[in-house]
Amino acid sequence: MKPLRFCHRAMACDFEVLLEHSDPHYAAKAAQAAFAELDRLELLLSRFLPNSDIARISTLKKGQSILVSPETMECLQIAQQVYRQTGGLFDVTVGGLVDLWKEQSPPRDAVQKMLQSVGMNKMKIHPETMSVEVNADGIMVDLGGIGKGYAVKQIAAVLNEWKVQQAIIHGGMSTLLALGPPAGAAGWKVQLTNPVSQQIIRVLQMKREALSCSGLRRGTDMIHPVTGLAIQDKSAVWVKGGDPAVCDALSTASMVMNLQQIERLTQEYPSIGIFVVLKDKPNQPPIQYGCW
Repeated sequence: MKPLRFCHRAMACDFEVLLEHSDPHYAAKAAQAAFAELDRLELLLSRFLPNSDIARISTLKKGQSILVSPETMECLQIAQQVYRQTGGLFDVTVGGLVDLWKEQSPPRDAVQKMLQSVGMNKMKIHPETMSVEVNADGIMVDLGGIGKGYAVKQIAAVLNEWKVQQAIIHGGMSTLLALGPPAGAAGWKVQLTNPVSQQIIRVLQMKREALSCSGLRRGTDMIHPVTGLAIQDKSAVWVKGGDPAVCDALSTASMVMNLQQIERLTQEYPSIGIFVVLKDKPNQPPIQYGCW
Protein backbone atom coordinates (compact mmCIF):
# COMPACT_ATOMS: atom_id res chain seq x y z
CA MET A 1 0.00 0.00 0.00
CA LYS A 2 1.42 3.38 -1.00
CA PRO A 3 1.39 5.93 1.87
CA LEU A 4 -0.99 8.86 1.54
CA ARG A 5 0.65 12.27 1.86
CA PHE A 6 -0.99 15.37 3.38
CA CYS A 7 0.69 18.77 3.75
CA HIS A 8 -0.19 21.96 5.59
CA ARG A 9 1.56 25.30 6.09
CA ALA A 10 1.81 26.55 9.69
CA MET A 11 4.38 27.99 12.10
CA ALA A 12 6.39 29.34 9.13
CA CYS A 13 7.07 25.85 7.76
CA ASP A 14 5.44 22.93 5.98
CA PHE A 15 4.02 20.16 8.14
CA GLU A 16 3.49 16.79 6.54
CA VAL A 17 1.71 13.58 7.45
CA LEU A 18 2.36 10.31 5.63
CA LEU A 19 -0.01 7.55 6.59
CA GLU A 20 -1.29 4.19 5.51
CA HIS A 21 -5.03 3.55 5.59
CA SER A 22 -7.41 1.44 3.54
CA ASP A 23 -9.88 4.33 3.15
CA PRO A 24 -8.31 7.43 1.51
CA HIS A 25 -11.39 9.54 2.26
CA TYR A 26 -11.23 8.66 5.95
CA ALA A 27 -7.46 9.32 5.97
CA ALA A 28 -8.02 12.76 4.47
CA LYS A 29 -10.59 13.59 7.15
CA ALA A 30 -8.16 12.49 9.86
CA ALA A 31 -5.39 14.64 8.40
CA GLN A 32 -7.79 17.58 8.12
CA ALA A 33 -8.66 17.24 11.82
CA ALA A 34 -4.96 17.06 12.72
CA PHE A 35 -4.16 20.20 10.74
CA ALA A 36 -7.11 22.03 12.29
CA GLU A 37 -5.51 21.31 15.67
CA LEU A 38 -2.19 22.58 14.31
CA ASP A 39 -3.79 25.88 13.28
CA ARG A 40 -5.38 26.21 16.72
CA LEU A 41 -2.02 25.64 18.39
CA GLU A 42 -0.36 28.29 16.26
CA LEU A 43 -2.94 30.82 17.45
CA LEU A 44 -1.86 30.02 21.03
CA LEU A 45 1.90 29.54 20.68
CA SER A 46 3.18 31.96 18.04
CA ARG A 47 4.82 35.06 19.45
CA PHE A 48 4.16 36.80 16.14
CA LEU A 49 0.37 36.71 16.55
CA PRO A 50 -0.71 39.61 18.83
CA ASN A 51 -3.45 37.75 20.71
CA SER A 52 -1.60 34.49 21.28
CA ASP A 53 -0.81 33.33 24.80
CA ILE A 54 2.92 33.71 24.10
CA ALA A 55 2.60 37.23 22.70
CA ARG A 56 0.53 38.26 25.72
CA ILE A 57 3.16 36.89 28.12
CA SER A 58 5.71 39.11 26.38
CA THR A 59 3.64 42.22 27.20
CA LEU A 60 3.73 41.58 30.96
CA LYS A 61 5.63 43.78 33.35
CA LYS A 62 7.38 42.55 36.49
CA GLY A 63 4.87 41.05 38.93
CA GLN A 64 2.05 40.70 36.39
CA SER A 65 0.42 37.42 35.34
CA ILE A 66 -2.08 36.09 32.80
CA LEU A 67 -4.17 32.97 32.31
CA VAL A 68 -3.11 30.64 29.50
CA SER A 69 -4.54 27.61 27.73
CA PRO A 70 -3.81 24.03 28.83
CA GLU A 71 -1.73 23.52 25.68
CA THR A 72 0.43 26.58 26.36
CA MET A 73 0.87 25.47 29.94
CA GLU A 74 1.91 21.96 28.89
CA CYS A 75 4.43 23.31 26.38
CA LEU A 76 5.91 25.68 28.98
CA GLN A 77 6.12 22.85 31.53
CA ILE A 78 8.13 20.74 29.09
CA ALA A 79 10.33 23.78 28.37
CA GLN A 80 10.85 24.33 32.09
CA GLN A 81 11.81 20.68 32.62
CA VAL A 82 14.44 20.86 29.86
CA TYR A 83 15.62 24.27 31.13
CA ARG A 84 16.36 22.74 34.51
CA GLN A 85 17.96 19.56 33.20
CA THR A 86 20.24 21.47 30.82
CA GLY A 87 21.33 23.98 33.46
CA GLY A 88 19.55 26.80 31.64
CA LEU A 89 21.06 26.08 28.22
CA PHE A 90 17.60 25.57 26.77
CA ASP A 91 15.64 28.74 27.48
CA VAL A 92 12.44 29.94 25.79
CA THR A 93 12.89 33.51 27.07
CA VAL A 94 15.52 34.31 24.40
CA GLY A 95 13.07 36.04 22.05
CA GLY A 96 14.65 39.45 22.65
CA LEU A 97 18.14 38.09 21.99
CA VAL A 98 16.99 36.38 18.80
CA ASP A 99 15.55 39.67 17.53
CA LEU A 100 18.73 41.51 18.51
CA TRP A 101 20.87 39.19 16.39
CA LYS A 102 18.61 39.17 13.32
CA GLU A 103 20.25 42.00 11.37
CA GLN A 104 23.91 42.11 12.41
CA SER A 105 26.22 41.51 15.35
CA PRO A 106 24.82 43.75 18.09
CA PRO A 107 27.05 45.81 20.43
CA ARG A 108 28.09 44.05 23.61
CA ASP A 109 26.30 46.53 25.86
CA ALA A 110 23.02 45.89 24.03
CA VAL A 111 23.47 42.14 24.56
CA GLN A 112 24.19 42.62 28.26
CA LYS A 113 21.11 44.78 28.66
CA MET A 114 18.93 42.20 26.92
CA LEU A 115 20.30 39.41 29.12
CA GLN A 116 18.60 41.08 32.09
CA SER A 117 15.30 39.89 30.57
CA VAL A 118 16.48 36.36 29.78
CA GLY A 119 16.09 33.36 32.06
CA MET A 120 13.17 31.00 32.57
CA ASN A 121 13.85 31.30 36.29
CA LYS A 122 12.40 34.82 35.94
CA MET A 123 9.06 33.38 34.89
CA LYS A 124 6.76 31.37 37.16
CA ILE A 125 4.25 28.94 35.71
CA HIS A 126 1.34 27.82 37.88
CA PRO A 127 -0.38 24.72 36.45
CA GLU A 128 -2.91 24.64 39.28
CA THR A 129 -4.28 28.07 38.26
CA MET A 130 -3.24 27.91 34.55
CA SER A 131 -1.38 31.18 34.99
CA VAL A 132 2.04 32.56 34.06
CA GLU A 133 3.77 35.28 36.08
CA VAL A 134 6.94 37.20 35.21
CA ASN A 135 9.50 38.48 37.71
CA ALA A 136 11.31 40.86 35.35
CA ASP A 137 10.39 43.43 32.71
CA GLY A 138 10.89 42.77 29.01
CA ILE A 139 10.68 38.97 29.04
CA MET A 140 10.01 37.77 25.50
CA VAL A 141 9.09 34.11 25.09
CA ASP A 142 10.01 32.35 21.84
CA LEU A 143 8.97 28.71 21.39
CA GLY A 144 10.97 28.28 18.18
CA GLY A 145 13.10 25.60 19.83
CA ILE A 146 10.20 23.46 21.05
CA GLY A 147 6.96 24.57 19.38
CA LYS A 148 7.18 22.44 16.25
CA GLY A 149 8.00 19.35 18.29
CA TYR A 150 5.04 20.03 20.56
CA ALA A 151 2.79 20.53 17.52
CA VAL A 152 3.96 17.21 16.03
CA LYS A 153 3.12 15.55 19.33
CA GLN A 154 -0.41 17.01 19.30
CA ILE A 155 -0.96 16.03 15.67
CA ALA A 156 -0.12 12.46 16.66
CA ALA A 157 -2.70 12.66 19.46
CA VAL A 158 -5.40 13.64 16.95
CA LEU A 159 -4.44 10.82 14.59
CA ASN A 160 -4.64 8.43 17.52
CA GLU A 161 -8.19 9.63 18.24
CA TRP A 162 -8.99 8.77 14.62
CA LYS A 163 -7.44 5.32 15.08
CA VAL A 164 -4.72 6.05 12.52
CA GLN A 165 -1.86 3.83 13.66
CA GLN A 166 0.57 3.74 10.73
CA ALA A 167 1.96 7.23 10.11
CA ILE A 168 4.95 9.54 10.25
CA ILE A 169 4.65 13.28 10.95
CA HIS A 170 7.17 16.06 10.53
CA GLY A 171 7.27 19.80 11.04
CA GLY A 172 9.48 21.54 8.50
CA MET A 173 11.72 18.45 8.24
CA SER A 174 13.30 19.49 11.57
CA THR A 175 11.27 17.37 14.01
CA LEU A 176 9.44 14.16 13.21
CA LEU A 177 7.51 11.44 14.98
CA ALA A 178 7.10 7.94 13.62
CA LEU A 179 4.02 6.03 14.78
CA GLY A 180 3.42 2.43 13.76
CA PRO A 181 5.47 1.29 10.73
CA PRO A 182 4.10 0.71 7.22
CA ALA A 183 2.69 -2.73 6.54
CA GLY A 184 5.46 -5.27 6.10
CA ALA A 185 8.23 -2.82 7.00
CA ALA A 186 10.48 -2.59 10.03
CA GLY A 187 9.87 1.15 10.24
CA TRP A 188 9.65 4.42 8.35
CA LYS A 189 12.86 5.07 6.43
CA VAL A 190 14.58 8.29 7.58
CA GLN A 191 17.92 9.37 6.14
CA LEU A 192 20.34 11.58 8.08
CA THR A 193 22.57 13.70 5.82
CA ASN A 194 25.57 15.82 6.77
CA PRO A 195 24.45 19.39 5.88
CA VAL A 196 27.98 20.39 4.83
CA SER A 197 29.44 17.37 3.03
CA GLN A 198 26.02 16.00 1.97
CA GLN A 199 27.24 12.55 2.93
CA ILE A 200 24.68 10.11 4.30
CA ILE A 201 25.33 9.65 8.01
CA ARG A 202 22.81 6.94 8.73
CA VAL A 203 19.55 5.49 7.47
CA LEU A 204 17.08 4.81 10.27
CA GLN A 205 14.03 2.55 10.33
CA MET A 206 11.84 4.46 12.76
CA LYS A 207 8.73 3.38 14.63
CA ARG A 208 7.12 4.87 17.75
CA GLU A 209 10.00 7.30 18.25
CA ALA A 210 10.90 10.92 17.53
CA LEU A 211 13.85 12.67 15.90
CA SER A 212 14.79 16.34 15.86
CA CYS A 213 17.56 18.22 14.07
CA SER A 214 18.96 21.68 14.78
CA GLY A 215 21.60 23.43 12.70
CA LEU A 216 23.15 26.70 11.59
CA ARG A 217 21.23 28.04 8.61
CA ARG A 218 22.42 31.64 8.62
CA GLY A 219 25.56 31.30 10.73
CA THR A 220 24.32 33.34 13.70
CA ASP A 221 20.82 32.03 14.33
CA MET A 222 21.67 29.99 17.45
CA ILE A 223 22.15 32.21 20.48
CA HIS A 224 23.66 31.10 23.78
CA PRO A 225 21.03 31.97 26.42
CA VAL A 226 23.65 32.63 29.14
CA THR A 227 26.30 34.62 27.25
CA GLY A 228 23.98 36.12 24.63
CA LEU A 229 26.53 35.33 21.93
CA ALA A 230 26.05 33.54 18.62
CA ILE A 231 27.00 29.86 18.40
CA GLN A 232 29.15 28.75 15.47
CA ASP A 233 31.00 25.56 16.47
CA LYS A 234 28.50 22.93 15.27
CA SER A 235 26.86 22.47 11.88
CA ALA A 236 24.09 20.19 13.08
CA VAL A 237 22.78 18.09 15.95
CA TRP A 238 20.26 15.24 15.84
CA VAL A 239 18.44 13.97 18.91
CA LYS A 240 16.41 10.74 18.86
CA GLY A 241 14.01 9.81 21.65
CA GLY A 242 10.40 9.23 22.59
CA ASP A 243 8.86 12.72 22.88
CA PRO A 244 9.14 15.06 19.86
CA ALA A 245 8.82 18.19 22.01
CA VAL A 246 11.64 17.06 24.29
CA CYS A 247 13.79 16.02 21.31
CA ASP A 248 13.18 19.43 19.70
CA ALA A 249 14.25 21.23 22.87
CA LEU A 250 17.28 18.98 23.45
CA SER A 251 18.54 19.42 19.88
CA THR A 252 18.37 23.19 20.40
CA ALA A 253 20.17 22.93 23.73
CA SER A 254 22.84 20.65 22.27
CA MET A 255 23.76 23.31 19.73
CA VAL A 256 24.97 25.58 22.54
CA MET A 257 26.43 22.88 24.80
CA ASN A 258 30.03 21.74 24.73
CA LEU A 259 30.72 18.07 24.08
CA GLN A 260 31.15 17.21 27.76
CA GLN A 261 27.76 18.75 28.54
CA ILE A 262 26.17 16.80 25.69
CA GLU A 263 27.60 13.57 27.01
CA ARG A 264 26.18 14.35 30.47
CA LEU A 265 22.83 15.10 28.88
CA THR A 266 22.53 11.47 27.84
CA GLN A 267 22.81 10.58 31.53
CA GLU A 268 19.86 12.87 32.33
CA TYR A 269 17.94 11.30 29.43
CA PRO A 270 19.27 7.71 29.15
CA SER A 271 16.88 6.73 26.34
CA ILE A 272 18.00 9.43 23.88
CA GLY A 273 20.67 9.35 21.19
CA ILE A 274 22.61 12.38 19.94
CA PHE A 275 24.67 12.93 16.77
CA VAL A 276 26.90 16.01 16.51
CA VAL A 277 28.55 17.39 13.35
CA LEU A 278 31.31 19.89 14.19
CA LYS A 279 31.61 22.88 11.89
CA ASP A 280 35.41 22.72 11.68
CA LYS A 281 35.38 18.98 10.92
CA PRO A 282 32.58 18.64 8.33
CA ASN A 283 34.03 15.58 6.62
CA GLN A 284 34.56 13.53 9.76
CA PRO A 285 31.92 11.08 10.98
CA PRO A 286 29.54 12.65 13.48
CA ILE A 287 30.22 12.28 17.18
CA GLN A 288 27.75 9.83 18.67
CA TYR A 289 26.31 9.80 22.18
CA GLY A 290 23.67 7.75 23.94
CA CYS A 291 21.24 5.22 22.57
CA TRP A 292 21.21 4.62 18.81
